[in-house]
Amino acid sequence: ASHPFPLEPLLERYGRDPQAFLQRASLLGGERERFGDAGVRFLALPRVPICLVLWKGDEEFEATISVLFDATADRHLPLDALYGLVLEICRRMGD
Repeated sequence: ASHPFPLEPLLERYGRDPQAFLQRASLLGGERERFGDAGVRFLALPRVPICLVLWKGDEEFEATISVLFDATADRHLPLDALYGLVLEICRRMGD
């Protein structure tokens, strides 16, 4: 069964403010990536980068956030551990 990531609180907080998204990520050690309106990469563990990509909302489209993993992520950690890392990143981004 699939488990969705808890992105709604982040969308509500940052959906129209990519700069605040980048600032918060920077405080948590995230590094800017050139994806979307605001992309950040967290090195959750050595060799396990996790990217959050924000696409800003406007009158026509709702904001979205994508979670991206390195192609080798599942070789380093089981999927449930990767899911847990994303949950923690989302929690900290929302604090």
